[in-house]
Amino acid sequence: MSERTCHCYGCGRNQGVESSDLPCLTLQGWYIVSHLKGPEDIKRYGFCSLTCLQRWVNENTPSIPEIFFSSLDDF
Repeated sequence: MSERTCHCYGCGRNQGVESSDLPCLTLQGWYIVSHLKGPEDIKRYGFCSLTCLQRWVNENTPSIPEIFFSSLDDF
């Protein structure tokens, strides 16, 4: 019986972790990212692959507006 579940924030996959298993063995190959939002406020995200991690980063990172790049041509 799985007592804990790790959720992939990229594709939605869930990986159960048995209470008798070490998470580092069950989640081998996964990427765990910690986001320090403030004092004692840590958000953790799990990703089952680099592809899922890259997708999440692309969706959650503000992009530079194209007009900024085109204005560099004027210099």
